[in-house]
Amino acid sequence: MSIDAILLAGGRSSRMGCDKRLLEIDGRSFMDIQITKLCNTCAEHIWVSGSPLTAASGTDAHSYPKHTEFVDDIIPGNGPLGGLYSCLIRTNANAVLVITIDVPLISPDTLNALISCHLDNKNDATVLSAASSFEPLIAVYDTHVKPIISELISEERLAVRSLLDRISVGLFPSKEILTNSSTATAGRITTGSFP
Repeated sequence: MSIDAILLAGGRSSRMGCDKRLLEIDGRSFMDIQITKLCNTCAEHIWVSGSPLTAASGTDAHSYPKHTEFVDDIIPGNGPLGGLYSCLIRTNANAVLVITIDVPLISPDTLNALISCHLDNKNDATVLSAASSFEPLIAVYDTHVKPIISELISEERLAVRSLLDRISVGLFPSKEILTNSSTATAGRITTGSFP
C-alpha cells in the first residue's frame, strides 16, 4: 500500500493572531520542523495545504525536499476538510498520513507507528487518541474517502468529525501529550512526551 503525507498548513490562524507556520522552536519554523518530520516517515510524497513560506519570512520557498508540493485550496474557506480534499485529489497513494502545522513536537516514531497501525487494520481511517480524546487531524485516511469529503463540502458540513461519522475509524492510542498552538501562549510548547 502506498502512503503519502498531507501537512495542513493553510489556516488563517485567526485565534493565534500570527501565521503559525512562522512560529519557531530552537530557531526552526514550524513549517520546516513538520516537513522534516514527514520526510522521516514512510510517506513517499508530501502535500502541503497552503502556500510556501517566502524569502521575506526568512525561509527559501525552494529549500524543501523535491518530493514536497504546496497545494492551494480548490475552494478557499472550507477549513481543514477543504485543505485535506485539495491535497487528496492530487495524490495517487492508497492512503495519506495527515498532520497539522501546530503540533511540531509529535515524534516521527509516533507517526510511523500510526501508519503501521492503519496498515494492520481494515478501517477507512486510523486516528490518534491521547489523554481520553481523539485527534482527527493526526490520522491516516484511505484516499477512497475523497467522494465523501466532496459531498460534505458541497453540503457545507465542514467539521472533520462529520467525515468520521461516515467512515469506519480505528483509534491509535498514544502516550504523547498533545495540545496545539492555537493561542499565542500555547505556541511555545505544543506537544511533549513524558516518561
